[in-house]
Amino acid sequence: MAYRNVAVTAICLVLVCSAPLLAEDEPMRLPDDGWWMRYRMNTKEASLSGGAYEYPSKVTWSFVGTEVVDNEKCRWVEIEDMNLGERPRAVLQKLLSLEKHLRDTAQITSSHIVRHQTGLGKSQWS
Repeated sequence: MAYRNVAVTAICLVLVCSAPLLAEDEPMRLPDDGWWMRYRMNTKEASLSGGAYEYPSKVTWSFVGTEVVDNEKCRWVEIEDMNLGERPRAVLQKLLSLEKHLRDTAQITSSHIVRHQTGLGKSQWS
């Protein structure tokens, strides 16, 4: 599930960051903290029985903070994936990624994640 979220992030960040590309004099920049987007999709996961389990889900991406680590500016990105199917649950991931990598590639890759937290639902970090 985390890899699917990372792939979707790349697409979304390219869309968000591409507007400045239309004006070639402007450098690409990331959205401000507080920016978020939400979309619905059908998710398919492998089940323990060897089959596949498909369910509707609602995914929210948010830029929730900025932090400097080892003199590098980093951005906190929060991903909440809510299963809206028969077995409702929410998985929340918080990723601290290098800002320059997010800005230059519009991707979150494991080699550029400084910190990572995963939990069930928002109540763990409220």
